[in-house]
Amino acid sequence: MDNLYTMLKIRVKGDYLSLSTYSRDYRSPGDFRLHENKLIDLEQRRYAIGRDGTSYLALWRYPGPDGKELLQLSFSWLKRERNGRLSGKEVEFTVPYHGFKDTLRKSWEHPGEYQNILSRTEHGKIRIEFRCHRNLKDAVSNPHIRRKLGHFLGKLLLWPGKRTICFYNDMEPYSFGFSEENVSGYRVYGAMILHGKENPKKAYYSIHT
Repeated sequence: MDNLYTMLKIRVKGDYLSLSTYSRDYRSPGDFRLHENKLIDLEQRRYAIGRDGTSYLALWRYPGPDGKELLQLSFSWLKRERNGRLSGKEVEFTVPYHGFKDTLRKSWEHPGEYQNILSRTEHGKIRIEFRCHRNLKDAVSNPHIRRKLGHFLGKLLLWPGKRTICFYNDMEPYSFGFSEENVSGYRVYGAMILHGKENPKKAYYSIHT
């Protein structure tokens, strides 16, 4: 297997998908359990965010340069150390969305068996990394804020240009600082703030730079 590739392994177990990742330099510590309802979110809203213990998974689908849809998966494989801190690995890659759906179909046809799909050699135009596990955990735990966060992050993938965006914990609950770097090395810092957090149903995110 080439170093540029990541293999996604999928297995159906009841109402959940068990997902794991494998590459030459890293193998996931176990399976990530994703409820099948997240696939409905992915199909209807183009994004989904899941949590399994201390680990997280963000999924976005978007049109590729040739018009065919791609799916970006961003895993945060985390574990809690004895000192209480979280440590782990960020794994991010892109697969063809139609290939992902075909792999899901095979998984449902053969429950309990792993089905595999290999990542593309090129990543999506925008790479998103999460280094904000405290605030991300709080945001994902609230269904209203989770939907608003996923919707806002989904819009970022439509921005032109290739870049990397890293999110960090902000002092404000449910909010995030970020750094954005383009291919030329130019970097911008800012914050993604949740306004009106007292009423999660009407709250909204906006960018401050």
